Amino acid sequence: MRHKEIQAEPKPDLPLETSELSQYLIRIEDKEVVGPFGCLLPPRPLHEMFADAWAVRSLS
Repeated sequence: MRHKEIQAEPKPDLPLETSELSQYLIRIEDKEVVGPFGCLLPPRPLHEMFADAWAVRSLS
């Protein structure tokens, strides 16, 4: 019996606010998301990104 190969469907990226794009090193070009990775990945450890975002928000 031969097994059928399963093709994974690409998953959509989670929505981001425009202000968050630079944190992920992402930009929009011709309605396309362009970044350093093939998918949306944080470029730094999440706890560091969270601490920075919290510090900025606390100053507001």
